[in-house]
Amino acid sequence: MEQTPDAEINLVGLVSPICLLELKRALSKLDRGQVLEVFIQDYQVAARIIKIVDRSQDRLLDWREADSAYRIRIQKG
Repeated sequence: MEQTPDAEINLVGLVSPICLLELKRALSKLDRGQVLEVFIQDYQVAARIIKIVDRSQDRLLDWREADSAYRIRIQKG
């Protein structure tokens, strides 16, 4: 069963450095254990986000393609 996200951020249409900064800002507002749902259009940026999360204390819960964008769910660590 999927956990309902505590926050969402839509990064569709934003370029790479801005996406990563916005993601960092959104994660910093969450408490440990809360879930952020990210929507992003560019596969390469999505892959970069997944790699960053894998190297952090945060946890990748799920990622999939949805409606011409990628949905990434991250739990704050």
